[in-house]
Amino acid sequence: FIRIESDFPPKNRPLLQRPVGKLTRMHLNRTLPYLVNEIENLCDSHPNDKGVIHAHSYRIAQHIADNLPRSLNWRLLTHSGPEGREATLDKHLNSSEPTVLLTPSMTEGIDLFDHLARWQVICKIPYPYLGDPQVARRKELDPDWYQWRTCLTMVQAYGRSIRSSNDFAVTYILDADFSAFAAKQADRLPGWFLDAIQVE
Repeated sequence: FIRIESDFPPKNRPLLQRPVGKLTRMHLNRTLPYLVNEIENLCDSHPNDKGVIHAHSYRIAQHIADNLPRSLNWRLLTHSGPEGREATLDKHLNSSEPTVLLTPSMTEGIDLFDHLARWQVICKIPYPYLGDPQVARRKELDPDWYQWRTCLTMVQAYGRSIRSSNDFAVTYILDADFSAFAAKQADRLPGWFLDAIQVE
């Protein structure tokens, strides 16, 4: 493979760490209220900008949707399964309002250029679901594949809102395990991704 530098300036694509807690299965229930509170704060910080929240799972997405203040309902666009994904995305793309996508399944394959996402949230490090027998078997056969796949999904999610060298957006990562993850995966994650990480 070939490594090349990005020509997207880091100042246009900051990745800000705002750890709210651990989101592993053991800690998830305790952390979810803090996650919702921080997302409410971020919505308030970007009142006029479209955004996207990468929830990682339908469980997390549903909890966010159910617990954000009703005053934000008009902005929030979400779906409860794969069948609603495209319709929800179309509403976001075509709305003139500062809508916010809340989704566990748009880490790749969507182009939120320019005003379509000036901010985004990555709630959780996107480890593949080990309840899937195929994923579990692949990890058993090749643990490096599991780590590589996680890094790939993280970088893909980060790239949904920064689509050109002139585009700009801010990404927030809320998982408290991200700092350790980035350090451990420094050889797998692109240098240009690591260059954008900031601690507030």
